[in-house]
Amino acid sequence: MIDGNCNSAAWERHTGDILILPVGAFEQHGLHMPLKTDILNAEYTAGILARHFNAALLPALPIANSLEHSGCRGSFSLRPDTLMRVIRDIAEEAETQNFRFLILVSGHGGNFALVPICRDFNRRDRKIKLIPIFPSEFGDYSGTESFAKQLLDIHAGEVETSRYLAMGAPLTAPLPKSCSRSSDNGGFPWRRQDLTMFGVTVLNPEGYLGIPDAATREKGEAIHESMHRNLIAYLEDRIARLRKQPRYGGGGGLAIRELQTSDLPELLQLVADAGWNQLEAEWHFLLEQAPETALGFAHRGRIVASAVLLPYPDGPAWINMVIVAPDWRGNRLAPRLLAELMARHGTRRACKLDATPAGTAVYEKLGFRRETDLLRLTRRGGHPIPRPDSVRPMMPEDLRQMLAEDRRTFHADRSALLHFLHQSGAPALTDGDGAFLLARPGRNFRQIGPVFASAPAAALRLIDAAAADGETLVLDVPAQQTGFLEALTARGFHVQRPFTRMGLHTEDREEMQKTFAIAGPEFG
Repeated sequence: MIDGNCNSAAWERHTGDILILPVGAFEQHGLHMPLKTDILNAEYTAGILARHFNAALLPALPIANSLEHSGCRGSFSLRPDTLMRVIRDIAEEAETQNFRFLILVSGHGGNFALVPICRDFNRRDRKIKLIPIFPSEFGDYSGTESFAKQLLDIHAGEVETSRYLAMGAPLTAPLPKSCSRSSDNGGFPWRRQDLTMFGVTVLNPEGYLGIPDAATREKGEAIHESMHRNLIAYLEDRIARLRKQPRYGGGGGLAIRELQTSDLPELLQLVADAGWNQLEAEWHFLLEQAPETALGFAHRGRIVASAVLLPYPDGPAWINMVIVAPDWRGNRLAPRLLAELMARHGTRRACKLDATPAGTAVYEKLGFRRETDLLRLTRRGGHPIPRPDSVRPMMPEDLRQMLAEDRRTFHADRSALLHFLHQSGAPALTDGDGAFLLARPGRNFRQIGPVFASAPAAALRLIDAAAADGETLVLDVPAQQTGFLEALTARGFHVQRPFTRMGLHTEDREEMQKTFAIAGPEFG
């Protein structure tokens, strides 16, 4: 941990993202304890938490909300709105210093203003999360006399005095001997909420609520042990949950709808946030080909997740563009979109997809089976490769031959896709002897594929021709094409990541012997 005893360089080197702020109070605690008791309470627990979480520890706020102690000289209080502004200022500064969590440890149970400011701050989904903690809520008080008698022991009574003694702090006066041992005020018993209507000294002119003469150091040590054990377990759980899913509203306030061309700016932003390659042209193609199965989650008019099921006539449909905005991940939006796509497509109809390693396990749970392993290879620009003389641009007749080869391989009519790729402006090449290559431009690289050839040498000639201008290239190659993969590595291509082709309700697998690159994971 780091704290105010460290210098600025130590804070700069600190790698933790948790900041802890003790929030005390300066108020009367009867005659037997000092006005700074709640400051000590906050600092004591905050220090234990800071050490456990290797957190950064701020100095305690000494004055907070002690309005219920008005009338007692020495008790000072901020207005609730003042405390809230102070907390907001500290939180915003912590956010600029790249802390992700600000834990507010209140040593005073009456600092109610901490709750609404934390709620208001968190609902805005800022980069930092505020966690208000009232440690007294986490203690086990079953060993106290006040618990057994169900007394209102909430201020300078048995519990707080025991905790004070366990911290090794000295009393300022002997424990009161004339304690009222009943919470009966002659009418309906006093409740904590009554402090909203009455000050503490209305409930007891001596300024304490409870039975302080029943306090012992041993009781305080037991309370602290249970309090800190429960508090640490609670914070570990809540911080883990917030790291996984930080949105205040979770997955609420959403509706699935069909995607429209007016959504293109947000769809392109999804692609950019994911670091994917697709341009506006791909989205136009998908929206045109799949008007009823290009779906998104809308939240307040913004598309925050997408998924498309592209129908291929006479064959399996293709699932693609499953993207969730970064601030919405962890809310199971993708499985919900997939379930809706499958319902619209028909639960027993065939479909396929190319899954990342992380997605493979997810799709297996949905019933998809592994079919083919693929490897993505990248060549980052650099020196052009000499263009083979035998390679030429594809003509309409060449495209017709490629369509026939693609249908034999994929067992579906993908003519609309191949025409789209042929017109993309990227190289469309053939050797005139049954080898074909299509490509398309992208945000980050030129995607090569599909590539069909009868032998690796013919496919390599097409790749050399496509690489002749020195552009950054990516192609997704069936892992079974080992000789081809070795030759690509020798040409400066590097394996980036694997994919797995998966099918649901599919009988036939593609004939991949002549396939040296697929069209890409979004098209198959």
